[in-house]
Amino acid sequence: MQTIEPAEQVDGPLGSWPCVGRSVLVARALRAISGPLSAAVLLRGELGVGKTRIAEEAAARVANDGMVVHRILATSATHNIPFGAVAHLLPAEVRTGHDPLAVIAGLRDVLAPVGSPRCVLLIDDAPLLDNATAGFFASLLAASAVSVLATARVDEAFPDALVGPLLGDRSLTIDVEPLSADDVDTLLHLSLGGPVDAVALNALRDRSAGNPLFLRELARSAVDAGTLRFDQGLWCLKGELPRTARLRELVEARLDAVVVEARPVLDVLALCEPVDLAELEHLVPLPLLADLEERGMLRVSERAGRLLATLGHPLHGEAIRLSIPSLRARVVLRDHVAWMERSDHLSESERLQCALWRLDAGLPTDLDELLVGARLATAADDVVSAARLARQVFDREPSVESGMLLGNSLFHTGAFEDADEVFRVVAQLATDPKQRIAVALSRSNYFLWGLGSPDRALEALAEIADSLPDRERQHLATEEANVMVFSGHPGDALTHLEAVAAERQASGTFGAGAALSTALTLAGRTVEARRVATEALENRPGTDLPGLVSPETHLVTTGMALLEGGDVAGALDAAGRGYELAVSDQRPLTQFWFALLFGRIHLIQGTARTALAWFNRARGLAAGLGLEGPKRIAVAGAITASAMRGETALVKAGIAELDELPPFGFFAPEEQLARGWAAMALADPVAARETLQRGARHGIDTGHLTSAGWLLHDALRFGAGRDAADLLASLVPGTDSLLLAARADHGIALVTRNAPELARCVDQFELLGCRLLAAEAAVAAADAARSAGDQRGATALSGRASRLVQGCEGATTPALASAAAATQPLSEREREVALLAAGGLSSKEIAERLFLSARTVNNHLQHVYDKLGVRKRAELAQVLGVDATEGGGS
Repeated sequence: MQTIEPAEQVDGPLGSWPCVGRSVLVARALRAISGPLSAAVLLRGELGVGKTRIAEEAAARVANDGMVVHRILATSATHNIPFGAVAHLLPAEVRTGHDPLAVIAGLRDVLAPVGSPRCVLLIDDAPLLDNATAGFFASLLAASAVSVLATARVDEAFPDALVGPLLGDRSLTIDVEPLSADDVDTLLHLSLGGPVDAVALNALRDRSAGNPLFLRELARSAVDAGTLRFDQGLWCLKGELPRTARLRELVEARLDAVVVEARPVLDVLALCEPVDLAELEHLVPLPLLADLEERGMLRVSERAGRLLATLGHPLHGEAIRLSIPSLRARVVLRDHVAWMERSDHLSESERLQCALWRLDAGLPTDLDELLVGARLATAADDVVSAARLARQVFDREPSVESGMLLGNSLFHTGAFEDADEVFRVVAQLATDPKQRIAVALSRSNYFLWGLGSPDRALEALAEIADSLPDRERQHLATEEANVMVFSGHPGDALTHLEAVAAERQASGTFGAGAALSTALTLAGRTVEARRVATEALENRPGTDLPGLVSPETHLVTTGMALLEGGDVAGALDAAGRGYELAVSDQRPLTQFWFALLFGRIHLIQGTARTALAWFNRARGLAAGLGLEGPKRIAVAGAITASAMRGETALVKAGIAELDELPPFGFFAPEEQLARGWAAMALADPVAARETLQRGARHGIDTGHLTSAGWLLHDALRFGAGRDAADLLASLVPGTDSLLLAARADHGIALVTRNAPELARCVDQFELLGCRLLAAEAAVAAADAARSAGDQRGATALSGRASRLVQGCEGATTPALASAAAATQPLSEREREVALLAAGGLSSKEIAERLFLSARTVNNHLQHVYDKLGVRKRAELAQVLGVDATEGGGS
């Protein structure tokens, strides 16, 4: 997943539409038309893909270089009018005359006057040129009198005269493809003036298929309808993307050109794609399918030895579906299901889809078939389809399995109250221990996350404990540990889990692996945490054991372990993969946890602006799901990020919001991280240090050791003394966290003001990917070196700090704020003299160049030497990063 620096919201969303992702195509066109020889460049692509925009960019650049550009727009209105597309270029007396030779001569005088440089003709929609104009342009190209930059759709035929010039060996054809996923992300970010949430981004990307015109219309209509809104620092989608009249007109204009006989093919593709090519051949003759393919309305690909057909663009399907009457849609679906069910090689996904199509077609549905479909959907993590299929079974014939499939699916989509109603019914139906544990676990998770009540979560487990055999009671104990971890007692949970003899087996079977992995991460045992998360994922139960732990959940715990272990890049990768899965699987609860993980990663990296955007995304998801307790974590993270940037108004508003939320135990010590940073932002360093150290003690008491390390380290960044450094160092033994160890080393180096050790910390933090911490360590190392009389070393470290802080998105931490006061900058004249001297000029030469006396130059140089801690010009060149030349003097 791509991350770009968020921008402030701008007035007039989509007011600009930059040319993103096309630089290579523009450059190719430029090289051809601005070369010494006449050239023809054809930009070819689908409707709306951006051909004209690329041509305009290239034309604007050659115009800036002095070439004359003439723009010609060919249209259907002028297609049958001789010279209709170029009439605007002709003098009035020629335009109103009836002599073709005079028209040709007039055009030649405008486009290729004798003795003038070659001009560029930008011909938009070249296939619509009339034959007379096409023939004239062909003659100009043949005489090398002009260069041509033309656009055309892939399915359009050219006038005969232009076939050779535009498609021959001497021309350049550039196929313009849809934008990549990253280009769509960047384009929306720039045109909306802020980052776009992954759910909205995926919806816009999928519906537009990377087509810039469709993308713009979709985004604009969504903004106008209020469906796409700027909320908590992100553009988020509230509901479905609206259907726009303009898009429908554009798409239907293409559909109108398709013969009536092809409509059955388009209907079945719109409702059921991908479709076996053999089924389509059963509906219409093969030549008709070939014609659709040539028009770009149909695409054929091979998958597992089968030829499958899809529509040329997602919006084609949307326009077709809107035009199909409901009864006609039922007929199409029934015919397609009948074809599919005659096949002997249906995949599991196709069997699942057939079950959904039977519902849409109003066909009789067997409960066993629906239950199989719900199992398949659950196994594929398609919680929306699972809920739909399981609901049909549960409403008609309630059972433990259908209820668990339905309840768990509802839980993952955030419908907590509906899930609890289902679990209440299932609890009355459950008989054997395995069923009772599954129901108790589901209800426990509902109480913990849906209601934010760990006490009720434990009660749900305790209610059935006495009625279970020893083995099942042991399994239940691991789930009690799950509640302990996420209610704020990971230390107790770890002790509890390690005392359970069947811990490994149980952690995989009932999902407690996420709890154990998290507890180990918070204890600083990150390697073991990653191992447990991996094993839990490998041992994840199948459909016979309904559970609440999805593959994405294990990616969350893996990402946390990687981050706290010091592998920031690995954590980013895990978070990116997991968030994409959570979005595609429509799991808002899991999206919430990944948004939190992204926020933590960016805080540790030092990119507070991006961190704020992610915490605000988590904040919005929590509000939408009714997660008032877990929302505290997101709000606390947003406060910390805002304080790092000195945004005191946001800090005050965040603290007020935090005070109104109900308590929640998970990551509770880190709430003091937010309050400590808030105190520092509001200019109360004493309160900041006390708050952070109080939170650290709470973290140590509850088993949040890595959190305690973070809190203590930040207290030291704010000026805490040796006691805090020693307490931080005492947390390192027994852990394997490189990040915790680096924080401890930095803490000791800060209180001892040891320049070499601080410089080593710069290397440690930079290697881990913690740019802000590396920059602060470089500032502290420079200050310590300066105090020790090592001015040259101080200058080099200050320069390194400056380079590092450039990637920290405007952070204004206390350490960085003190750097400006501690540095003795060169004056403008001193820097000018220093650069010339470093470049090898003598004092006399510098004096002559700057109109100064040699004595004044030497005085400036002495001041430079004193400030930078150097003794001669060679050292000066090294400090300033300039290559010295031979022959310099002093």
